[in-house]
Amino acid sequence: MVGSGTVTSISTNTGDSKRSPMAERIKAAGLVAIIRGSHTAVQLLDVGKALVAGGVSVLEVTLTSPHALEGISLLRQELDDALSVGAGTVLDAAAAEACVGAGAEFIIAPDLNDDTVAAATRHDTLIIPGVFTGTEVGRAVRLGCTMLKLFPASAVGPGYIKALAGPFPQVDFIPTGGVGAGDLEAYARAGAVAFGIGSALVHSQPQDLNRLTEAAAGLVAELSAARAKVAAA
Repeated sequence: MVGSGTVTSISTNTGDSKRSPMAERIKAAGLVAIIRGSHTAVQLLDVGKALVAGGVSVLEVTLTSPHALEGISLLRQELDDALSVGAGTVLDAAAAEACVGAGAEFIIAPDLNDDTVAAATRHDTLIIPGVFTGTEVGRAVRLGCTMLKLFPASAVGPGYIKALAGPFPQVDFIPTGGVGAGDLEAYARAGAVAFGIGSALVHSQPQDLNRLTEAAAGLVAELSAARAKVAAA
């Protein structure tokens, strides 16, 4: 269990998804549920419980939530055995340090920032920077990051991941931004290893938790079916 003042070392290698246990957990789960909005820490915990009940095992709490750090600590304390909890929308090194201190098991950023990568590296915590262009992918790889968030994915679609995978076969892409249940198979065929799902699953305002569990279970089932179809092809 992790308290709000504890710095944890989760990954054995920060960016390299080929050797990071946390990255392997994300790939195995295939789904990163994203919470944004004005939830309190207790509401974040309730959302986490509802998602776990629906089969979700990886959760990103974005720093756009005013209670994100408190919520990350509470989620780690209460759901550590069932849920991997990370921080999202991490824009600089100071924020990364605060997230690790709160117990975040991984760091996700919407951009590629050298200082943020370095801060996560100091604590051996998986960092998943956001990229959009081949130039950014190349920079991320040189910084040691091989699990990357393609954002906003909806602006380019699955074919873009397939195109990037040609020159960067070592990269594990997580499409995020406008991705929903109907997109999973096409992205999986293009090589996506996991998906960041935000508003299509978790609302920015408190929602009916039973319906959230049902929606999570449906999305997990959709992902399983998509992966099965890709594997059978």
